Amino acid sequence: MDDFKNYSELELLFIKEQLWLHSEELTELFERDIQRKNLIRDENLLNTFTDGSNYRVFERSGRVYLTLAFPIYSRFIEINYHKKIKQETNNIAEKKFGTKKKKKDTQWYSRNMYGSQNLLIGRLMWGLSDIERERLKNILEREK
Repeated sequence: MDDFKNYSELELLFIKEQLWLHSEELTELFERDIQRKNLIRDENLLNTFTDGSNYRVFERSGRVYLTLAFPIYSRFIEINYHKKIKQETNNIAEKKFGTKKKKKDTQWYSRNMYGSQNLLIGRLMWGLSDIERERLKNILEREK
């Protein structure tokens, strides 16, 4: 479980860079879907992604973390999409033929968040090439 303590400074820098890149891509995906699906009641939700202050990458005890922050009500918008519509009707034709009310697609988070994880995993597993190691070594040497 404590494999992270065995990572070198170079590998930790690589992981941090990949998490920054991933967070920027995620916020772009979130922004795009929120605008495309017109999920904007007020500008608060969209502003959390456009100003870049909603994500943070940090290291603690030899582990690297990525946190994303946004208003909690925005998750409820998507969760509500998955609830069934209770539709009571007195119209015999609607009961007989099963006409259903179509819900607005409000899925902006789950598909983007979980759909992009394999890309991040692939970058972390296979992205640290010899060229990338040299680039990171140069960065670490300049910092010292």
